[in-house]
Amino acid sequence: MKRYGTIVLFLLLGTVSTVNAQTILLRGTVLDPSGAVIPGADLKLFQGNRLVGERKTDATGNFSFDVTAGDYRLEVSAPEFRPHNQNVRVTPNMRPLSISLLVATVNAAVDVAPTQDNVALDDDANLTSTSITGDTIKALPEDDDALMAQLQALAAGTGAAGSTATFVVDGFSNGRIPPRDQIQQIIIDTNVFSAENAGGGPRIQIITKPGTGPWSGNLNANFNHQYLNARGPLDLNRAKKQQKIFTTSYGGPVIPGKLTLRFTARSLQVEQESTSIVAVTPSGPINQGVFTPYKNENLNSNGQLFITKDNSLSFAVNYNTNWSLNQGIGGATLPERALNFKGHNWNFQLSDRHVFSPRLTNEVRYFMFHNQNSLLPITEGTAINVLDAFNSGGAQNRTRRRGTIYNFGNTLRWTVKPTVNLQIGTDFNDYKNYSSSETNYLGVFTFSSLADYSAGHPITFRKTTGDPVVNLSQLEFGGFVQADWRVNPKLNLGAGVRYQAQQNLRAYHNLGPTAQIAYQPRNGTVIRAGARVSYQVYNIGNVETVERSAPNHQIETVILNPSYPDPYANLDPASIGTSNASIRTRDPNLMAPYIINSALTWEQNLKKGWRFSTSLDMTRGAHLTRTRNINAPYPGTPLPVDLFNALNSFNPSVQAGARNQVDQMRPLYPNVGNIYQFESSADSFSKNIGFRLYTPNNFAVHRIGITGFVQYVLGWAYDNASAQNHYDWRSEWALSSFDTRHRLITNLNLRLPKDSTVSFLTFANSGRPYSLTTGRDNNGDQTTNDRPAGFPRNSLTGPGSYNVNANFTKTFPLRKPESATTASNSGSGGANPGGGQIFVSGPGGPVAIPQGGPGNSAPGPKLQFNVSANNLLNNTQLRSYSGVLTSPLFGKPTGAAGGRTVMVGLGLLF
Repeated sequence: MKRYGTIVLFLLLGTVSTVNAQTILLRGTVLDPSGAVIPGADLKLFQGNRLVGERKTDATGNFSFDVTAGDYRLEVSAPEFRPHNQNVRVTPNMRPLSISLLVATVNAAVDVAPTQDNVALDDDANLTSTSITGDTIKALPEDDDALMAQLQALAAGTGAAGSTATFVVDGFSNGRIPPRDQIQQIIIDTNVFSAENAGGGPRIQIITKPGTGPWSGNLNANFNHQYLNARGPLDLNRAKKQQKIFTTSYGGPVIPGKLTLRFTARSLQVEQESTSIVAVTPSGPINQGVFTPYKNENLNSNGQLFITKDNSLSFAVNYNTNWSLNQGIGGATLPERALNFKGHNWNFQLSDRHVFSPRLTNEVRYFMFHNQNSLLPITEGTAINVLDAFNSGGAQNRTRRRGTIYNFGNTLRWTVKPTVNLQIGTDFNDYKNYSSSETNYLGVFTFSSLADYSAGHPITFRKTTGDPVVNLSQLEFGGFVQADWRVNPKLNLGAGVRYQAQQNLRAYHNLGPTAQIAYQPRNGTVIRAGARVSYQVYNIGNVETVERSAPNHQIETVILNPSYPDPYANLDPASIGTSNASIRTRDPNLMAPYIINSALTWEQNLKKGWRFSTSLDMTRGAHLTRTRNINAPYPGTPLPVDLFNALNSFNPSVQAGARNQVDQMRPLYPNVGNIYQFESSADSFSKNIGFRLYTPNNFAVHRIGITGFVQYVLGWAYDNASAQNHYDWRSEWALSSFDTRHRLITNLNLRLPKDSTVSFLTFANSGRPYSLTTGRDNNGDQTTNDRPAGFPRNSLTGPGSYNVNANFTKTFPLRKPESATTASNSGSGGANPGGGQIFVSGPGGPVAIPQGGPGNSAPGPKLQFNVSANNLLNNTQLRSYSGVLTSPLFGKPTGAAGGRTVMVGLGLLF
């Protein structure tokens, strides 16, 4: 018996040992007080003092850990909710956890304990993306257009040169971005290998602040005056300027746990001399600033309605109006060519999120955007262009537009099993556009040089006639399926496919696959790889251009070497008709262009929380849309010297004979007008090697918290998007005008004591290529992009530049800090037990910082003082050089960024 008892005891111990060693799935859902799921919540699982794993809840609020049986401690946190700590005993076949977070109160203490700086497999831990939060957002421009331009510059610095990022605001990819004060987080991702992403290129995700917290608001005023600024590098005097921005926002729970609302209003008014003119006229050089006032007003409201614990409704309404004077001038364009702009737009968006079960979520989206604007020239008259010298006369761009975009989308997210997620979605876009454009209805003379202008010998005269009104509609459809499989704790796989189709383009085979893999060979190292094919939409703007320039709408008459100022004086009136009109058409075999993206990244933990990543990405564009003149004089090469001289002769009879000889070289003669055809025949290729170094999340030196990254990108970009010879595009394969060989970006945020922060954002890049041109029409195709023999396209390189933007913020509490005892007792789950102190990592271990130091502030209303500087070092940033041989500015800069500007702001947070 004793022997049998021993055997039974060993069997029981073996069974217990087997159970303890078995991998068990710990899973659950994180909810808010109303029962709605909380995506993106941070979870940390500890066993004793050892961190077992970190996760973020997925889009359905779910999470899972693969662990062995035992006792654990789970920590859960999310913005605007109280931290939650829970002891968990993991046993086989245990039920999923349901964790409800409480809304943070104004008096809740903030616990900023050292966070982990671990590289992980999750997509949101991708080190090659750029995340902007907190104080760094305050350093971004207040003006919407300037903010979009800076974010696009960040996307271009991290991805393929010349790529344009898609803005996605709370899941919607249309409309304008919200005011800066409404933004909680910005994520710039240059390689998105998910079929859900329609464009396939860089994506800028903007997540607005939720209204689930307590009632709060702010009043902000920002001011700039010329005395705070420096003189521009190409200006003789400091430009006059006065800029005022007023913003207010207030929101919170109208019905706690049921309805939240937030209202925002903003007014921006700028009175300034900007857009420097650098021109040379027969009377001498002109160097002056131009008074360009601008005004923008914006009203916005957004909120959430929690219908049931499983169903929530998010909504937003936005109205925007703006006007600006003296637009479209600067460089060689004189003030008389100015345009005045006036417009308004509004949008409405609605999304319904339904949680059918912890494993199944569906989201329905509706979006409507209406825009109406007009451009009016301040001068009516014939335009005069002298290449890279001056542009004068009338602007001739009287335009009125209105359009409406309707978007309907649906996304189903299904957790097939804890390791497999499936997404299925559809998107419909419907465009309704009206436009009336009277561009160049009075004609424009082009002169090669100042000498030709003084002698009255223009190269060309162009004039548009016809019906200016175009009405268009376009329906677009997109559908996708995306599957992600967590094979094991070390390996993630993803694959999907997206289908695109649209009206106005007979191409219905646009099926683009995508795939990605993330592998963790050891702790602290992650290798990612991905590739995708993305079909691009044939833009409704291209459709409008073709429709507008069709013979039944508008035609452009081009006269070579006309008389001046009457271009018709030396012409036979019978010869002026549709046969010499320039039109635009579309290739009957036009197809949707597509982009092939591929990337390989290596992410690595370094010592003491430092992190490093390196990446290689390649982008190839095929069947890209370009315009080719299919009626250019054949063979497209420079004309013989005697024929060129005769064509440019001042003897009308000699010139007429030469023109007739050139016209007979056109394939569609006796039609002697240019026929610009949209074709799917252009190609592009780029490759980039990037290196990025991150600071630890809670790095501190002498009580100064330091966070940020530094990145260097070495890239190449090629294309054949333009050509001087429309019959030999192969020879035009060259560096793209977007090629920027070296790019350096640094983003540094310093958290100082006494609730102060300083942020620095630095861009540095080498120059872009540009072409050397003769300033003449050497091949008779009525354009002046001809180059001297032996000089390929984009053979010259422009100047490099660097720019440093800085922001300083200081917060003044308007309520005295609570006592240490009160502060330690007001939190949840033991938050901030140190009695008003927070701890950050320092060189010798954790450093205690009193409340009000980096990353923390006293509760209650606050006064915030802000100073931001663009081009802090006031360095010269030349934008372009003239490559036109006949220009008096040849080899000289024709544009530059402005000098240092300083904006001062004061805000009340309550």
